[in-house]
Amino acid sequence: MPAQVTATLETLRLARCFPASRERVFHALTAVDELKAWWELWSHATGAVSIDLRVGGSFRIEMQLSDGRHIAAFGTYLDIRPPERLTMTWSTSGRGRDDGETVLRLDVEEKGAATELTLVHENLPKTALGRYEAGWSQCFDRLGEHLGQEGWRGVAEPHP
Repeated sequence: MPAQVTATLETLRLARCFPASRERVFHALTAVDELKAWWELWSHATGAVSIDLRVGGSFRIEMQLSDGRHIAAFGTYLDIRPPERLTMTWSTSGRGRDDGETVLRLDVEEKGAATELTLVHENLPKTALGRYEAGWSQCFDRLGEHLGQEGWRGVAEPHP
């Protein structure tokens, strides 16, 4: 009888407050021009972005690495509740490794004059957890810079 291999899957949770309204944060997560404005990571130049914002609709974010390779993140929307929640599948291609299909949930909650964004990324391989934590932390940093530079509905005090 062959040996059974059991994958250990993990959940990543990150939360951060941003100096913007809940509607503004949700818009930055769901509008093509907004996502392109803040998504770029490390040496990944953001290319084409497509968003079909409806349950069952898809999204795709294409990036080019500094060495010329192309990678993509893509998935299908499972739950959309503007401006409070997005849930989607999440997969990647072009990296030479397969982390499988994961589930990503983004909760957007008012916290006084600021907005807390909570990311819950489920079904991650244990070996990929650190990589995803670093990537999502950088995404949050870039989103914070993007939202902080704008005067959309004024600038709120950061939430401690």
